Amino acid sequence: MPIYFGYPKQEKYIINLEIPEGYMVDSFPKVMKIISEDKVLSFGINTQADGNKIQISITKEINAAILSVDYYDDLKSFFQKIIDKQNEKIVLKKLKK
Repeated sequence: MPIYFGYPKQEKYIINLEIPEGYMVDSFPKVMKIISEDKVLSFGINTQADGNKIQISITKEINAAILSVDYYDDLKSFFQKIIDKQNEKIVLKKLKK
């Protein structure tokens, strides 16, 4: 059976976080962009820290309503990479007084 999404779609999320006083960013997920060879699937994540603020921008696109069965393994890998990336942690470090 083909994989049916109903319609092509794009999802965008922008998440703004404020770091509590007395903490600083030690590490956060690095920039990542995944695009399938035929540009039907794409995912991007960008994380920026500025002072006591963190901004995470995420974009996911599926540019087809129906994908053939041949896409199953690529689609499974695509979503697994998204899950792995979104499970990465933002690590804060407590500042010494």
